[in-house]
Amino acid sequence: MKIIVQFLEQKLGKNLMLECEPSETIQNIKKKIELQVNLSLEGFCLKINQQYAEDEQTLSSCLNENSQVCVIRVFKKAIGGGGIGFEFNSMENSIQKDYSLDAGEQNIIVDGLNVDSECQNTSCKFYNQKVTVQLGIGTFNMVDLCFSENYLCCVCKQKPQDLFQNPIMNNCKYEISGRYLPDGKKNYEIFKKSGEIVKQYIVFEDAQNEKRLWHSLIVKTERLCLTHQKCIEEKI
Repeated sequence: MKIIVQFLEQKLGKNLMLECEPSETIQNIKKKIELQVNLSLEGFCLKINQQYAEDEQTLSSCLNENSQVCVIRVFKKAIGGGGIGFEFNSMENSIQKDYSLDAGEQNIIVDGLNVDSECQNTSCKFYNQKVTVQLGIGTFNMVDLCFSENYLCCVCKQKPQDLFQNPIMNNCKYEISGRYLPDGKKNYEIFKKSGEIVKQYIVFEDAQNEKRLWHSLIVKTERLCLTHQKCIEEKI
C-alpha cells in the first residue's frame, strides 16, 4: 500500500512516500519514517483519517474500507496536558503594515486571514519561492490548516508546502483562541486575542525561539459591515 507522509515540523523535511503492508504496526511504520528522515520520532505521533494512531495498532485498523492510498500526518506530541501539539507562531507580536504598489502577484492578500508558504508546483513561475495562501473570511483550525482544500498558492492554485508562517490579518475583525504549553510547564494555558483592522493589514511575526507549542489554535475572521467600517475609518 502507498503511504503519503506529511510533516508539520520543518526539521523533518517535506512529504515522503512509503510502501507499507496493512498488517504492519504503527510502531513499525514510525521506524520506516525515521530511516527516511534520519531523525528520531520520539515525542511525535501519527494521525490517520483524523484519528491519532497508537503504536500497537495495525495500519489496517486505522483505515477506511477499500482505501488504496493512506495519508499519515506527523505531529509533535506535547510534554503534558494529555494532548497533541504543533510548534507555531506565538500570535502575540503583530506589526501593522501599509499596502505596497510594488507587491508582486505572489504576495497579493485578501480580506481576512492569509499566511505565507512556499510553492511546490514545478509549473508555477514562483516554484520554490514564498507565496501567499489566501484563506479569507471564516473559521480556521490552524493545526490542520495545510490539509484544507483552500490551502492553495495564490498564483497557480495548487497546494504549496505544508509548512506555513507569518499569519496576516487584512481589513477584518478577528478572534484568536487556543491552548498552548508554556516552556518548562506541564499544564496548558488559555490564549485569546481579538481586534479590528481597517485600511491596512497586520503580520504576526516571531523569532524561532518565540514559537509556542499549541494544542489547539483557532482563527476566526469576519467581514466589517459598511457602517462599522466607516465609524472606525473616521477615527483613524
